[in-house]
Amino acid sequence: MDQRRRWSFVQSDDYGWMWTVVNPDGTQQTSQSFGTIKECADDARQNGYVPWKPEDERRRELKLRVAEALRRRAPETPAAPAGANKADTDDKDGAA
Repeated sequence: MDQRRRWSFVQSDDYGWMWTVVNPDGTQQTSQSFGTIKECADDARQNGYVPWKPEDERRRELKLRVAEALRRRAPETPAAPAGANKADTDDKDGAA
């Protein structure tokens, strides 16, 4: 059985906006009419609607989560001891 709620947003007869949700058990809820789609969507979110994020935002979040996971898994790299840099140890005449 599908456990998701099905949401729809429609323009009402008075040119306002309403949301309707059908629950997994078949019951239905409908909102009052709102003056703007933003007000309607805000009310729907307060009643359990979770908006789908645009693809580029989902990808950005995925990249950030992957980068964070890689940082957590990376072993700590100890600092190089003083003088370990080849440039610091070379003779000024170019001889090693």
